[in-house]
Amino acid sequence: MAIGQLAAAALSLSLSAGALSVVSQIAGAGAAYSQGSGALSIGRPLSSAGNASASSSGDLFVVRGLSAFTTAPVQTVATLQVAGGLSGASAATSQASGALTIQRNFIATENATSASAGAISVTASITASSAAQSLSAGLLTVQKQVAASTSAPSEAGATLTVSKGFDAAGVSASATTGALSVGNALSATTLALSVPAGALNVVRGLAAASSAPSTATAVLSAGGGEDADAAAYLNAQTTPPSSTERSLVNTLVKGLKTDGIWIKLDRLSLLAAETAQAARLCLRNPTKSVVATNLPAFTANRGYMGDATSAFLDLGEPFAFAGANFVLDSASIFYVCNLGSATVGLQGHIGSTGALRAGISARNNAGNNTFAIGDSTASAYAGTGARTGFRCASRVESTTKRIYNADGLVTSLAVTSTSVSATNGCALRSTASYSDDRLAVLGSGGGLTAAEIANLNTRLNTYLTAKGAA
Repeated sequence: MAIGQLAAAALSLSLSAGALSVVSQIAGAGAAYSQGSGALSIGRPLSSAGNASASSSGDLFVVRGLSAFTTAPVQTVATLQVAGGLSGASAATSQASGALTIQRNFIATENATSASAGAISVTASITASSAAQSLSAGLLTVQKQVAASTSAPSEAGATLTVSKGFDAAGVSASATTGALSVGNALSATTLALSVPAGALNVVRGLAAASSAPSTATAVLSAGGGEDADAAAYLNAQTTPPSSTERSLVNTLVKGLKTDGIWIKLDRLSLLAAETAQAARLCLRNPTKSVVATNLPAFTANRGYMGDATSAFLDLGEPFAFAGANFVLDSASIFYVCNLGSATVGLQGHIGSTGALRAGISARNNAGNNTFAIGDSTASAYAGTGARTGFRCASRVESTTKRIYNADGLVTSLAVTSTSVSATNGCALRSTASYSDDRLAVLGSGGGLTAAEIANLNTRLNTYLTAKGAA
């Protein structure tokens, strides 16, 4: 073993099963050769004309940086580690089944190539002319902002995460089966693309010219968005409602909840909906619908009209169904009639298909209207000479029943409750009396106070007025 510097013409030969250690620098003409099954250790830098050859089954470790004309060749099943930066003319090549780790930045003209079954980790930012290439089965993470001319490509089954905001010219591409998360606001010219089977989450507000497109199997919601119960009803409609209808229904439901009315309701049908199916659907419980019996006529955004003979709306269950808020001493029924026919006389607007236990009938001529709630007495009260408008019959105790219209309490009568009907609730009919007027709303539930009834009328009137259906 040589202790001092070897002369230019001298060669240090390989050992068959040992280690070659060169303590001093090898001169420019010298070459340190590989050994068969050992390790080649060079304690000092190689000169510009020297090559460090790979060992067949060991590791090549270069303590100092390689010069511009030196190539660190690939190893078959080992790891190539380069402690210092690569110069502009050098290339760090990929390994078949190992990992390439670069501790320093790439320069602008270099590319970090993909490893077939490994990972490329770049700890510093990629410059505008560099491309961070996609991994077939890994994760591409860019810690710094992507420049305007650089694209972060999509991955087939992973997640693309961008920690910083996009600039105006940047596009965040869709992930096929993952999630696109944008941490900061998108600029006006940037689009957040749809994810087919994931969720689009925008943490900050979108600029005025941006659009967050819908996802195929997810829900896009913004802060202070749509009420869940309103959405359930709207999404149950076979024909998607207009944005105006969505907004009006959402406002109505939120208002009824604010007033403490929503929780007391069992049925609420917006008969003046955009479609007949939506009109029959129960807003309070979209799994239920009324049945249009004997062809009552529907007019979009106005309501259902009977024929005063046989056409009516059947709720399909009694007002006091099992689990209902409507019970003997806490019960209410209500409706809005927005068009009265020319037929003269008393007509049943809401009630039951069988014996009278809850119902309201109105007339358009001189005389009294009638109502019952939790009893079998068709109690008379003074009419207005018109069958149109809002009416609500309510009972909040066993000894008294009350009837209201849009102006408030009409009368309070001392009539003791007796029983509730076991037959189906209905509208455009009460027992054997049918109507050919048009109804825009119908509902039922537990007993309501005067203040709650006033708020109910206000909320319904706001919804109907906005549609021209009041």
